[in-house]
Amino acid sequence: MLRRRGWDKVTPHLQILAVSLVGLILFKSCDKAPKYKTSPAPTPPSYKEITPESFKETDNWKFAQPKDDTIRGKWWEMFNDPQLNALEEQVNISNQTIVLADANFRAARAVVREARSEKFPTVTTNPSITVLRGSAKPSQTNTSAGRVIADYSLPFDASWELDLWGRIKNTVSASASEAQATAADLENVRLSVEAELAFDYYQLRSVDAQRELLESTVASYQQALELDTGAFSDRHRF
Repeated sequence: MLRRRGWDKVTPHLQILAVSLVGLILFKSCDKAPKYKTSPAPTPPSYKEITPESFKETDNWKFAQPKDDTIRGKWWEMFNDPQLNALEEQVNISNQTIVLADANFRAARAVVREARSEKFPTVTTNPSITVLRGSAKPSQTNTSAGRVIADYSLPFDASWELDLWGRIKNTVSASASEAQATAADLENVRLSVEAELAFDYYQLRSVDAQRELLESTVASYQQALELDTGAFSDRHRF
């Protein structure tokens, strides 16, 4: 009875605070979402993997180290071709495949920022201004005729969600991984398009060189034919 009477004397605010603290302690003891761990892949006995000890026997082969998200830079400038440089600069702007991959990357990065924003309180406001104009006719009240009354309202509302179960943390981690994947896709697409442009450019230059060679060969044969025809005519004239 003493304990119950003592609890009754506590204000409702303190009671809510005490219940909330007990609830937080109980929720904190619960485990969060499990961390992802890569499951080991068993290697079949027939597969032979190159070990560092047998590296000398592989004619100086190198282990693959993929770096999909690495920016390659302007690698085409090693050819010292101004026309190719101009075309490569335009392809990053005009190629729709690169534009689509870049848009996907920007969207994924925006999703990361949106997920991280849930860690902070949300503040909203709805300001309003109300203007009242009194009647121009005099009345029996103390309000003067034609008086303008302005009412300004600037309410604020703040809310914050406590990440007890790790939902926000896991969402941010998943969104960041998706953004990294889209960044790698963007660099792969950009490299593929740039390489395809360089290949097509030099293939076209090769075809142009072959055409010039054929045209010069045809011109040489034409000159030779004209010389032979002229010599044959001179012999039969005498």
